[in-house]
Amino acid sequence: MNRRGGWVWLGLGVTGITLACACAAIGIVAVSWLAHRNDSAPSPQQRTQNGERIAYFGTDSNIYTISPDGSNPQTVTRGLAANGTTFESLAWASDGRLAFSSRTDEASALFTSEPDGSRRTRVYSSGPDAAPFYLYWSPDSQWITFLTPSLSGVDLHMADSRADDSSRVVAQGSPSYFSWSPDSQSLLLHIGGARRDSSAASLATFQPDSSTLAELPDAPGVFQAPAWSPDGQQFLFARETQDKTDELVLAEGDKRRVLASSRAGLVFVWSPRGDRIAYATPNPQNGFLYDSVMVTDLEGQKQRVMAQNNIAAFFWAPDGERIAVLGLDSTRLNPQGRLVPARRSVVPVLQSANVKLTWSVTNIADGTFITFPPFTPTDSFLQVIPYFDQYAQSLSLWSPDGRYLLFADTDEFDRPTIRVLDTTQPALPAWRLAEGTLAIWSWH
Repeated sequence: MNRRGGWVWLGLGVTGITLACACAAIGIVAVSWLAHRNDSAPSPQQRTQNGERIAYFGTDSNIYTISPDGSNPQTVTRGLAANGTTFESLAWASDGRLAFSSRTDEASALFTSEPDGSRRTRVYSSGPDAAPFYLYWSPDSQWITFLTPSLSGVDLHMADSRADDSSRVVAQGSPSYFSWSPDSQSLLLHIGGARRDSSAASLATFQPDSSTLAELPDAPGVFQAPAWSPDGQQFLFARETQDKTDELVLAEGDKRRVLASSRAGLVFVWSPRGDRIAYATPNPQNGFLYDSVMVTDLEGQKQRVMAQNNIAAFFWAPDGERIAVLGLDSTRLNPQGRLVPARRSVVPVLQSANVKLTWSVTNIADGTFITFPPFTPTDSFLQVIPYFDQYAQSLSLWSPDGRYLLFADTDEFDRPTIRVLDTTQPALPAWRLAEGTLAIWSWH
């Protein structure tokens, strides 16, 4: 990710979103798709008994965790939210702990803690201009990796999640994207953007135990986050060809297999089951929207269009059988609506001005889908969207069983609200969980 984005997303007088097939068929396909799901998925009360938690940024300068049924709220940041403290980043570990960053006018810090805020460890501290802005736990929960702005652009840090002031810089350069291997033994790095834009652009692997950095021979193309396969045997990236085409490459050791190509760049997310890859190419007129979402097998032979037109982001369900797509809804757009970076000196924060997003969820096997009513996202929720391929590796908007989706909107009274959407009940509105600006689901 890049802390110094100078872009502006303008001209959102776009055509309406069309997802996978005609909207007139929604009612029919929804009934056939959902009939076998409604009785088997656990209720919010059952999920609470299973120990699942939701973490969110409240509107009172605190971070909270809460049960999926809205009970048992806990203040994670109690005792810290004072003297102008703001909390800017949040991530769940697989073992149920949390990491979060703080900033004041004098200092910044990164903490790990239990979901109730106990056993708090400050693993990093610095000045206010070096506050962490992206957090990503290792799969084994030993390490917390994060990005900070620096004189070199962006620093990638790694810290022992249980040791005070244990962070170290493992890579430098901007922009900076990375992926943990499932066994937590390696980081796959993409630093510096595309080779055609910077000779310093590179792909590399980093081994935490030995502090070994090994650069890959491939020239990075136009893409953001690389990705390890769920089994750790392969990884994905986009490379640049001699004619400046970008190729989506599946790598295993020294072997390379080309799955797709584009002249405008690529973005991709691996299915949790590891048998499919979803990818998209940017719209030539608006590089922050995508024309279509494609799903391919690992041979690149079976490819299908899963969604089309004005796509902003997509997220695999945990079962790998469905994909949630966020699209722009143009039916209620203010002609002057726009998305702009809030401050040039920090990570680009998209700001909405009557911008509407809408969820759809598509069944990969047969292409049937359902869509949900549009909503006005909070600025914090909207901030995730341009980097969804990186965030898809470090947080989950899906519940662990893939029934519910989390999002944050502004209600009719302009209050930021955390919503829970039941994807098996398209006729029901998303319910209000709490006042807040962004929420993420625990992994288990």
